[in-house]
Amino acid sequence: MSQDLGLGLGAQAGTHRTKEVFEAAGYSSMDVVLSTPFNLIYQAKA
Repeated sequence: MSQDLGLGLGAQAGTHRTKEVFEAAGYSSMDVVLSTPFNLIYQAKA
């Protein structure tokens, strides 16, 4: 990785860890708005 953030989450991060990252970035909420067998679409609000 080109940055030393330690957040190389990739596609296997899951909703729980992704929500933690959004909250740490200052977003007030994050929800899954669409889920397919291959994709998760998130909506985040600042």
